[in-house]
This record gives sequence, structure tokens and C-alpha cells, in this order.
Amino acid sequence: MPTIPNITRNLGPGMSGEDVTDLQNFLISQGFNIPAGATGYYGEQTKKAVSDWQKSVGVQAPANEYGYFGPKSMAKIGETGKTATSELQSQIGSVSEQINELQKQQTALQKYGLTDTSQLTQDATGEYIPLSGKTTDYDPSLGVPEELWNQLDDSSKAFVTGVKDVIQSQYDAGQTNVSINADLLNKAMTAAANDPDILSKYGDALKLNQSSLNRTLSDISSEYSQTEKERGIAQEEQRKALAESEASAGRAYSGFREQAKQRLATSQEGVIESSKRALQKELQNIGQTLEERYGTSGLYRFSPITAGGLSYTPVGGIIGTEAAAKKADIEAKGLSEYEKVKL
Repeated sequence: MPTIPNITRNLGPGMSGEDVTDLQNFLISQGFNIPAGATGYYGEQTKKAVSDWQKSVGVQAPANEYGYFGPKSMAKIGETGKTATSELQSQIGSVSEQINELQKQQTALQKYGLTDTSQLTQDATGEYIPLSGKTTDYDPSLGVPEELWNQLDDSSKAFVTGVKDVIQSQYDAGQTNVSINADLLNKAMTAAANDPDILSKYGDALKLNQSSLNRTLSDISSEYSQTEKERGIAQEEQRKALAESEASAGRAYSGFREQAKQRLATSQEGVIESSKRALQKELQNIGQTLEERYGTSGLYRFSPITAGGLSYTPVGGIIGTEAAAKKADIEAKGLSEYEKVKL
């Protein structure tokens, strides 16, 4: 953004002053040549630069008045300042929006246990969600409306596909006398996916694990904080003891004192690092257990697995045993419901 000169008087050849210097600096910044530079003296070089600038920005004046800086030129300078300010504000706003979007993406990555923004998309409200939540595998022959398909989780989608494949294979083998009825299959899938027993079974288990995780992380954080506090007190006592030994030993033992200080510092750092490694291992065990059960994409259901400034890093790409178990239950229930409604 160019520095806009604050000029309050008419300027012309033969004049000098700080306002002339400001005008010259402005002209040079805009690409108009003044070979002598910003000298503060309004000579022929400055007059030509002013004339060229006036013509380039549309200042209207008689031919013999070009090169003189008067009220029209002052007004045009003011317009230039407003335009530059507006452009700067627009750029700031654009950068702010980009930062906000990046923050939303990072929050979504952490929430859903993902590692790359290419795995995200935006829903109708502008919120970032996993890309798998959008239609990428919709098949009209499944008999499920696309709008409903988009709302299903992976286990429910697997149920629909599984039911279709099983019933179709039975029909092809002559074990059933009807092929798939899309409407009935849709009803069976809906009933199974919303079965109260299944929802209760997996919903209750999820709530218990969420509550257990929150309590465990709270206990770990509290214990770690207390340990850090006690360690700090112990280390301070060690430093005081060393200082007292230094005072009683006198100058003759200065070399030994420095070695003792270094050994103490190294020992204390080792204790801290060991404590952090133990904490990180504990978080890894907790996170991996949950990721193994609920899958990487299911970690968003839980609070961030963090304590003592450390956090669990998801392995990634894990489907989870819970999803497979739920899928099996839904498929079994769905097949049962389909057999009932098709008769």
C-alpha cells in the first residue's frame, strides 16, 4: 500500500519543503521517474513526473497547467488513498476468511481422526465432515433413496448391500421364488437400522465408554499434575541442597560444583522425559483400544485423548470391531424383517 502524502498547499516548480519530498516519494513509488530522487525541491523532473501521473489517473487540466499540483490533484490523491485502504481491508478480510476455514478444517480433522483435508467435504450448513459421508458409492439398484443413503453410516450401507447380495444369490440359486423388492428392502433396512434393541446395545456401550474415557483422562491429568508438582518441589530441594554445599565448599571446589550442577540438571531432565514417555504410552494404549473398537472415523465420538500437553495420534484407516459387529447384527435383523414383510 503506497504512502499517501498529506499535501495542503498548491505546489509548483521552484518550491521546496517536506510536502514536496512526500510528493516525490509518492510519485516514485507509483513508478514515475525522478532521476534526482526525492530531494525536496520541485524542479523540472518533478514537474514532468507530476504531469505524467496526472494524465495517467485522469486529472483534467489545460495543457499549460499539467505539472502543477493543485486542488484537483489533491482530490485525486485522496481517492487513491481510499482505494488503497479499501483494497487492503479486502485483502485482510480474505486472509481472515482463509484462516477461519483452515481452523475449521483442523478442528474437523481432529474430531474425525483424519489426517488430510482431502478427506473432508462440506455439508449443507458449511460444516466440514468426512468425505465418506457423501455419495460416492450410491447404486439405485439397492432400492434405497439416494437422500437416505447419504445419511447412513458405513455399517448401515454394508447392511443394505449385504441383504441385496444374499437375497439375490438365493433367488439365482432357486432358493427363493421372488427377486428383490426395492420398496420392501428399503423398509426392512430402515426397521433394522432403527431397531431399539440394536440402538440400545451399541448406544449404551458407546455412552459407557465415553464416560469411562472422560473419567480416565481426568484421573490421569490430575495424577500427572500432582506428580509434576511433587517433582518440582523435590527438584527445588535438590537445587537448594547443592547451593548449600557450594557455599560451604568455597571457591576451591568451583569445578566440582559445575559438574554437580550439570549432573543434577541431566538427572532431572531424564526424570521428566521418562514421565512424559510413560504418559504418552498410557495415552497410546487408551487411544489404540478405542480406535481398534470404534475405528478411526469413530474417534470423533470421544473427547480429544489428551493429558499433560500430550495427545493420542490415530493410527488411521482402522475400520473397528464395533462397526463389524453392528453390521452383523443389522444384517441379521434386516434379513428377518425382510422375510416378514415380503410374504
